[in-house]
Amino acid sequence: MKPIYKSRKFLIAVVDAFTGLLALFATQFFPQYAELVISTWGFLQIPVGVWIAAIAYEDGQAMRSGLKG
Repeated sequence: MKPIYKSRKFLIAVVDAFTGLLALFATQFFPQYAELVISTWGFLQIPVGVWIAAIAYEDGQAMRSGLKG
């Protein structure tokens, strides 16, 4: 089993968390766009979650079929 920091799911989640922090900092520097920034970041959480779930499903199916050890 490979280390967690080499997992695609983990790296996507880390990038997502980093963009969330950037969004929060952006609201501090540009308060007039705070609602837009936060709502845009919130809307992007759905596709990112689906992306992570799809990778997890793909990895699970690969393990089931014996392609991954």
